Amino acid sequence: MVAIAVLLVVGCSTGRAALAFSPDSLQDASIGQPYDAIISVLHNETPVGDIYVSKAALPPGVTLTFTAGSSSSADLTGTRTTAGSYVFTISAWCLGTNVNGQAGEKSYSLVVN
Repeated sequence: MVAIAVLLVVGCSTGRAALAFSPDSLQDASIGQPYDAIISVLHNETPVGDIYVSKAALPPGVTLTFTAGSSSSADLTGTRTTAGSYVFTISAWCLGTNVNGQAGEKSYSLVVN
C-alpha cells in the first residue's frame, strides 16, 4: 500500500492574506509641479517595519518617506525635474513577534510630463 500526501498552498502558508498596496496606480505628474501621493500597505497583521523602493529608481526630485512605527503608509513627494515614464517597485515588510512577519511588493509606473 502506498500513501500519498498532498499539500495545497494558497496565498501564504500561514493562512494570512498577502500584503496589498493602495493605490492601484499613480496619477501622472508634471515637471516643476509639487507631487504628493500616499502609498499604503493593507492586510498587515503586525506593524509595518519598512516601505521602500526595492527595484529601479524614483523619478529625479521625488522621494519616498516612511516613518517606522507611526503608520502603515509612506509619502511619495517632491517636484519632478525630468520628463519620462518611470517604473519602480515598492516593497514592504512587517514585524514578526509571535508570528512570522509578512512581506510584499508592487510595481508602479509614474509618467512625468
